[in-house]
Amino acid sequence: MSGAGAWTARLLVWALFGARLSAQQGGEITGISALSAGRAGTSGAAADSVLDSARNPATLAFLFGDGPRQPHAGTLEATGRLFYATVEGRDASGEPFAADPAFGGGLWLGYAAALSDRSFLGVTLTPTLAGGVTMDRDTELQVGTPTRMREIEIDNHVLQVALQPVFAWRLDESFSVGVGASLRHTRVGLQSAAEFDIVETFQGDSPFGNTWGEFLSDDPFNIDTMQAEYNGDAEGVLAADAHLGLLWEPARNWRVGAWYRSPSTRTDLEGGVDINLEPELGPILDFYGLNGRSHYDVTVEDVRFPQQLGLGLSHAPSARDRLHLDATWTEWSDTFSGWPVLLSGPSNDDFRELVGGNGDTSFDLDLRWHDVYTLSLGYERDLARDLTVRGGLGWQSDPTAGSIGPGSHAFNTWHATLGLSLWGENGGDWHFALVAALPDSVQGGVNQSLSDFSFDTYRTAIYSLAVQYVLSW
Repeated sequence: MSGAGAWTARLLVWALFGARLSAQQGGEITGISALSAGRAGTSGAAADSVLDSARNPATLAFLFGDGPRQPHAGTLEATGRLFYATVEGRDASGEPFAADPAFGGGLWLGYAAALSDRSFLGVTLTPTLAGGVTMDRDTELQVGTPTRMREIEIDNHVLQVALQPVFAWRLDESFSVGVGASLRHTRVGLQSAAEFDIVETFQGDSPFGNTWGEFLSDDPFNIDTMQAEYNGDAEGVLAADAHLGLLWEPARNWRVGAWYRSPSTRTDLEGGVDINLEPELGPILDFYGLNGRSHYDVTVEDVRFPQQLGLGLSHAPSARDRLHLDATWTEWSDTFSGWPVLLSGPSNDDFRELVGGNGDTSFDLDLRWHDVYTLSLGYERDLARDLTVRGGLGWQSDPTAGSIGPGSHAFNTWHATLGLSLWGENGGDWHFALVAALPDSVQGGVNQSLSDFSFDTYRTAIYSLAVQYVLSW
């Protein structure tokens, strides 16, 4: 196993799932529609948005009806969402550092139509993962006396977009079933640095009767580890999963929803990464006529996104008040349970000489996460015929029990939300939501990629504004 290759994969994994996923809960953006966002993501039994049918497809059948706030034949929804994220931290010595504030945005689109009195078709186009972190950090180079410091730039981001068709049947007045699918495209970018073991990595034959790693680890160099810098990106063309949902209304003021999302099909994340050894080994490599820069093709094989089970309850204790409760389980432990990774095709022949063979390396990345559990509570009240206010509070477990990268942990624990709706006279409605992934602190353990980041302490907060327009007919 190549140490350089191992860190490239670790960084890619962190960029994909560990960047500050904007206003997250349970590994997914809190609330797909502005209505559910204002209720801390509760949507499993509410049945008031096409966008939320991407979670429980059975809710689409109860969305349509004869009520003043319900579409009769069709509906079109568009949600714009802005994100702002902050992170502050201290390294192991107590020195403070801060990442650049992260700004972002996205567009959520949904359309649905009634095919008959009991059958309904919808489709949504939504971001399902989004985030990033950018910062500069001082790191200690391993080679040279006296100790040299170098400022490295960390810039990692992820975007996943999903096209999600839904079909729902209303079997009778109290029960519906729905099926759907999700087709997801994922793109990540990564830039950072890592250290690796010289002997394990440089296994190519040197002209001195041993490997390059053994040569550099012996007198007069005595180099055990060194730092390399990386800059690259990768994408997964398509991952698909299936959705099944149920919705039952045992009484006029009670609804119970349940849904299941299957594990996605397996897909490869493929891209390229530039590796730079010059900051650490430049003078030595120059002396022996070697170039310390190369491009590699990188593949993370058999990536599969997790399955999910969810339960939703909605209760209307009065004509003006509604309570919502959602609980989910997401099997992240299966997604992160050892990933085969391949670095191949170095563009620089000197890397083939240093690494050995054709310069390729493959291995299993032993990265482990826990499953994620969430619990969300939402409340809304009609203040007038055309005005509704809402709020919510959400909690989720930590899948990593600590920081998994410089400047980030996977998901914040607590989420608080507020929202309101302005109901139009002729089918044009406006919905607004504010989501706060509340400030959360975590201390990382030993960082396997770069020891300078070991035992960092981070405090992150994420804020989101969602504005949605709904046109119904």
